[in-house]
Amino acid sequence: MNVSLHSKQQNHAHLSISDVLVEMEKNMTRLTTTMEEARVLRSLGTLMTSGTALINGLPLVAKEFPNFAPALDTVGKQLVDVNMTTELFAGLDEYFSSFVPHIMKYGGMGGVPDRALLLASEMLDSAEKLLARGVPQVKINEVNYYRLLAFMVHGNCPILTAMKIAGEEYLPAEIRASVEKPVRKGDMLSDGFRANPDFFSEVGIAFVFVGEMTGALPEVCEAYAKLRLRQLFLPASPQSEEILDYGHLRLLLLFVSNAMPLEKFLTVVSKASATPSRKAAFEALAAKVKDDKSDTALGNAMQSMPDDFAPWITTLVQQAKTPEELENVFGKVIDQLCQQLGKEKAP
Repeated sequence: MNVSLHSKQQNHAHLSISDVLVEMEKNMTRLTTTMEEARVLRSLGTLMTSGTALINGLPLVAKEFPNFAPALDTVGKQLVDVNMTTELFAGLDEYFSSFVPHIMKYGGMGGVPDRALLLASEMLDSAEKLLARGVPQVKINEVNYYRLLAFMVHGNCPILTAMKIAGEEYLPAEIRASVEKPVRKGDMLSDGFRANPDFFSEVGIAFVFVGEMTGALPEVCEAYAKLRLRQLFLPASPQSEEILDYGHLRLLLLFVSNAMPLEKFLTVVSKASATPSRKAAFEALAAKVKDDKSDTALGNAMQSMPDDFAPWITTLVQQAKTPEELENVFGKVIDQLCQQLGKEKAP
């Protein structure tokens, strides 16, 4: 059987020899493919979302995916012996990725085991599709690290435990200790990320810092990961970079609208922009809105820069009077730009 490498696959440029050998050994023992695993988890999650108890969904999915029948039978026995807060799916490395028992544990503790199953399926599915498109593994791993970390922390997992689990799944072995070190000393999580710029992007670190400062770390990490994932699926183009810029601005408005002036938002976005022209455009916007105290300051500034901002976007922005309305506007702008690129919704 053709066995696909699962989500823990790493960019070999960032792996030690021991990491590569361990990963190869694990994948040689797998009895199923990653895409099969994703479909099994998605089926279980969908059944639970529709009201079917996991214990009743297991045999239904086993009939549809006979290769997984032995594993799902074992999960059924685990359910009889334990409750949803224990590590279901444990000891089934031949069938399921190593993060699945952890995500199920904290999904159970958070009362959302169905969401845990669906998230695990999404992470596996998106990783395989992005790899097939030639996206570097290190970029995929950064996104999934944030998604796994966010979900577990939201499920009341201690931050260091969540970092250890997510790190073992998605970080090269040689940087895990340095990522965790600041938190063990009582410092910021973002400090550990900042010390490893080869893995964590500058903008990702900035949003982790925002999450820490606002007390919304899991929410910010999940929102940033979804935005980044969406951008990775889009074809490389100036429009794709534009989507990411507006996405960064939208996230800032969503999480820190009452704690940061608009010109500061725009300065952060300018630093995260991928091209010199976009950086310059947002820097100019920041300078223009600083002296405009009206409710339509951003729209006014964009209107004065028609070569950088499309008139239809400017018109929508001018209609927004509050940070909440601006956040909604940029959500619509992002959806419209994605449709123009042939992607109707985020993956």
